[in-house]
Amino acid sequence: MKKIAVKKNVLVLVASLAGIAPVYGQKQTPPEGGAPKSFTVPASESYVLPNGLKVTLVPYGIIPKAAISLAVDAGSLNEGKSHAGVASLTGDLFREGTVMLTSQQLAQATAQMGSALTVPVGEDQTKFELDVLPGVRA
Repeated sequence: MKKIAVKKNVLVLVASLAGIAPVYGQKQTPPEGGAPKSFTVPASESYVLPNGLKVTLVPYGIIPKAAISLAVDAGSLNEGKSHAGVASLTGDLFREGTVMLTSQQLAQATAQMGSALTVPVGEDQTKFELDVLPGVRA
């Protein structure tokens, strides 16, 4: 008798869930999008430093900060078969300090500027990136 009662309760539960499932499975139509906001590309300023470095300044937004990005055309595609991973390792080592600064001094100097040095290594390019606030010196 108990087995029949349990089977009957399970059957009732499954039947009730089957009736609820289609309600949860229905998709809603998303609201219509608004009108596109106007956007004007800001004027940029480009020049070459005495050492040959090309600089492009693009003012954007109201927050006074500078996004500094130096790109070098070298990455993991330039590795030989026996040197897999060297480009990424080299990118990591750039944050480990220099002859003049230890890794802690480098991290502290960038942190005092409200930033952090990142060195992402891609297939064909390695970048050195900082976001800094103006007037802040290390």
